[in-house]
Order: sequence, then structure tokens, then C-alpha cells
Amino acid sequence: MPKNKRRLPAVEEDEVVEAVEVEDDEYGDDDNDDNDVKLLFTQEAPEFSESFVEPLEKEVARASELPGAVKSKLVNDMLRYFILKGLGKEFIEKKKAVDDVMGEYKKEKIASVILDEATKKLKALYGWSVMQVPDFMHGSIPAKFKGRMYIGDQADRLHRRFDSGQNGLLMFLLMVIYNKGVIRSDTRAALKWCTEEVIFKAMNDVDGTISSEAKRGGGNEIYGLNSDIESLLARFVEQDYLIRDKVKVDDDSSGVHYTLGPRSALEVGRKQLVFFTANILGEQEPDPTMLRELDDDSEEEEEEN
Repeated sequence: MPKNKRRLPAVEEDEVVEAVEVEDDEYGDDDNDDNDVKLLFTQEAPEFSESFVEPLEKEVARASELPGAVKSKLVNDMLRYFILKGLGKEFIEKKKAVDDVMGEYKKEKIASVILDEATKKLKALYGWSVMQVPDFMHGSIPAKFKGRMYIGDQADRLHRRFDSGQNGLLMFLLMVIYNKGVIRSDTRAALKWCTEEVIFKAMNDVDGTISSEAKRGGGNEIYGLNSDIESLLARFVEQDYLIRDKVKVDDDSSGVHYTLGPRSALEVGRKQLVFFTANILGEQEPDPTMLRELDDDSEEEEEEN
């Protein structure tokens, strides 16, 4: 049976940004969704994302000197760039976005104005936000993530990103990392890193058909997902739901570590993982000490800012 499609509304009539077709079962709702059962994993608030810094008055003044049609085209080109990256679940690097979109107008030094207006237009038309890496992650993850941005809607998050099977797997992996991971001495204490061995042991405990060891090149097939755990881990890493790192070790372990990626922080958040763990364990309320730790971390971040 063919999948229903809907069209995201065009930005404005005769403007540069074109409507984009997306499949209902990936991002949208169809007419029969009233009878669908959706698994929601993100009832608790995710991590806070800082907004863009407002453009300076002199930047706004320079932008106002451009012909209206030129400025409008730049804003819509940036908006279309955001949409395409968001639909592909790709991260955005601010510098590359400016390079790709601004072209010869980059020298006018008005990029912050174009980014600001495109961001507001994205929110007004589609309800999507441009989210940045949460503050608590800086210093805990590789420097390459610092300038990355993500397109999404924090009010309609993870359960719209994958099918429910991949949702469950990702939440399980995040739960294992958060609860069994350890703080590494070479990073700040905000994130826990979990070894590949611990993750695969946990997977094997749940499903004995999955090997307790990673198989290079794949092969740990997961029933019902039509894929193997190695391929899905690679996909989660590519989309910044997880971060993979390899460190030098003195034993026969792989040295491969995983931690929460920025997209997981923005779409799920540490607090949700605490509640999710309590639900899995059949507890009515999560461990209050774990919630206090998150509150203490938030207070420390506010003081640093």
C-alpha cells in the first residue's frame, strides 16, 4: 500500500523556498492517526538550548541597506537550507551554513541578521527551532561538536523521529549509558561514558540472540528491526544521538566508548532518562538523589554563565 504524503507549506507565493514532500509515517500525521498507538519516551523536559545572540544594531543597519529582494532571497535560501538539513536529520555547522548560503554577500557581514530572520521564519511557519548544543555538554565532548546546530521541535520530539522499535532501542542504549557509564578523567563530570563491552553485555542480557561482543562489519541482527545493532549504533552516531570515542587501553578491551550525543540531550534529556529508568524498574518515583544531581548541575551551569 503506498505511503501517504503531505506537502509542507511553501514559505510565500513565488518565493525561493519550495514546498518539500515528506512521508507521513516519518514526520507527519495522516488522517487515520486517531487510532494509532504512539510510544512516547519524552514526557520530561529535555535540556535547554540557547537561542542565537541577537544581531547588533550595526549589522541590522547594514542589512537594511541591501535591496529588499536580495535580503529576502538570502533569508529564504537559509530557511530552505535549514529545512533540508532538518528533514535529513543532519547537523548544521554555522560557518558552513553561512559559506553555503551567503555567497558573495558574506563580505557584507550581515550573516547574523540572515540567520536570525530565517530562524524566526522557520519557527513561525513550521514550528521548528534551531537548537544548539546544551551548555552542560561543552568540555565533555569533542570540540568538533561545539558549533553544531540541530533542527527540531522540542514539543514533538523523539517519538516522531523513528519508528517505535528504533525509539525503544535508542532509549535502552541511552539508559544503559547513563546508568552504567562512568565519568572519564579527561572530560568534565557532566557526561558518563560507557564501554562497548558493557553495552553489548546489556543487550545480550535482554536478548540472548544478540552476541555479548560487537561484530565488526555487523551481524548482530535485531528481530523486528530489519537491521543489526552495529549498523544502528553507527546511524545513531552519525545523527549525533550518540557520540563514539576510542581511547588507548592497556587490556584486551576495544577501547570504544559511547556517551549521549547533543541530539539526545535536546530531544530526550537526562531527566527523562532518570524517569525512564524508574519506569523500567517498576518504581513509582525515580531516585531523588539522581534528580538532585541534575538540579545541582543546572545551578552550577547558571553560575558559570
